[in-house]
Amino acid sequence: STISNITTAAKGDQADPTTIGDVLEAVIHIENETDIVLSKTVNNSTPNEGENIVYTIEVTNNGPIDATNLEVTDVLPSGITYVSGVPTQGIWSAPIWSVGTLASGQTATLLVRATIDAGTAGQTLTNTISNTQDQLDTNFTPDDLEETIVVSMADLVTVKTVDNTTPDEGDTITYTIEVVN
Repeated sequence: STISNITTAAKGDQADPTTIGDVLEAVIHIENETDIVLSKTVNNSTPNEGENIVYTIEVTNNGPIDATNLEVTDVLPSGITYVSGVPTQGIWSAPIWSVGTLASGQTATLLVRATIDAGTAGQTLTNTISNTQDQLDTNFTPDDLEETIVVSMADLVTVKTVDNTTPDEGDTITYTIEVVN
């Protein structure tokens, strides 16, 4: 962005009939834009209830300037319970990752471990992240802000068979029970 500061000509007790040669305006250009790129992946997109999953969040500063007071927000959706989080830089206090200053060209990573809640089988759960920082994010590079999982459902089929359907009294018979998912 550009800031202009304009003043009036100086006045004194003697007349100055012209402003020729006076410089009455100063212009400064502020470079306050950077390209912050967020990406999110999950290690298992079809987990079962009770299983742990790990989200990997990466934030990259594609520049051209350092990003300051960078924060990434990751609010887990209903049906997923937070277990732990480990950042490579900054402080993680769920749901806010305070990355701090991220130099141009630098990448930081956060691993978030979570558990799939009981009663979520068959549900589609989407987790979305966002970011803020002091600078304007140009978004020259597209972000990957969400990850969707589908909680698996068991489809158990039980089949019971017998080896002899017409036994005589005293015969030994064998039942076989097969369960297929």
